[in-house]
Amino acid sequence: MGRPQKVIQQRANGTYYVRLHKDGRRLTRSLGTKDPLVAASRASEAIRSLQEDERGLEAERWPGDEPAVIGEMQPDGTWVERETTWREIAEPEELLRTDWKDLLREAVAVRKRSEGKDFSDSWYTNNELAIRDCPFTLDEASPKAIRKWIESMGPSGKGYKGRTVEMRCGALSNLINVSIKSGLLEEFSNPFEKVSFTNKSTKHIYTASEEDYERMKAVLETAPTGTRLLLLIQMYGGTRVSEVQKREPKDFDLEAGTMTIPIGTGKNKSSERTIPLPSWLCEEIKAWGFQRSWPVTTGVNQRLSLAKKELTTHSFRHGFIRLSRELGCEPMAIEAFIGHRLPGMQATYGSGFSVNALAKAAAPIWKRIDELTSRA
Repeated sequence: MGRPQKVIQQRANGTYYVRLHKDGRRLTRSLGTKDPLVAASRASEAIRSLQEDERGLEAERWPGDEPAVIGEMQPDGTWVERETTWREIAEPEELLRTDWKDLLREAVAVRKRSEGKDFSDSWYTNNELAIRDCPFTLDEASPKAIRKWIESMGPSGKGYKGRTVEMRCGALSNLINVSIKSGLLEEFSNPFEKVSFTNKSTKHIYTASEEDYERMKAVLETAPTGTRLLLLIQMYGGTRVSEVQKREPKDFDLEAGTMTIPIGTGKNKSSERTIPLPSWLCEEIKAWGFQRSWPVTTGVNQRLSLAKKELTTHSFRHGFIRLSRELGCEPMAIEAFIGHRLPGMQATYGSGFSVNALAKAAAPIWKRIDELTSRA
């Protein structure tokens, strides 16, 4: 029989942490101290948070360590105040007050209840970064505190770009709104709605022109096979680059000439779709046989910049839409083809468009790209 696992342990650098085993997995959380007495006082909070938060979000602040003042009557009848911590005078339930991590867990519960699935890893990353960056607790959140945080993230502080600041504030604002609607935060007003944190200097995504498609001939001729195929799927499929990079062999039916973005793997519900691909492109994919993984976006963009510095992988998604308009293609079919949400009841009745209908709608675009890249 193995030795019993110690809940409180110490790392090589002296920092204490708690460790739990749950469903065959090991969960740990740093106690943020090398002092054994402080570690012991924080352990119950850490264990509770680990039991409720299996993603291992680190505790950046400990409510029990917040300063407090307690008054004591001395034997001589004088009243003396001394500094202590909130942990010494608070009731146990007061130490377990609602905080950002509770809102994150609430948002996950609401998502699973309403849509039957969890958030993406990127959603967790964005929210966890926001929580770790935030210098105040939920109780301390106010327009003034938010304004100071925004200033600390700006050019004179951490140097974050406007988009990053927007994402940090937006993540916490969304967590609050979800928890208000779910009933977790009763009679709570979202302080973020009283502060402007949106980024108006959003970088413009360049749209590929017909001249850019002509330049692609040289790029495609010299690109590695995986990069070439990724770009061709984007050019002829109007896809997001991630929609190609996540695809496995099982997502392609090369005999039927289709690529599928399965349920649960798209950016949103509308992006989960099956699209047709030109038959010659399917043959190239078949010959490649997925010998290597798809290339990373940075490398592909660097290769595109050799043709034109403004070009990125997303340029061809925009270019696909521009060509469809110039060629007078069926707009709703093209919206469904690229994974945009169809307006009104068109998204509810008729289940969108068949693969054959999508291929018919895209045919003029494919022909034009063939002409521009000298495939015709």
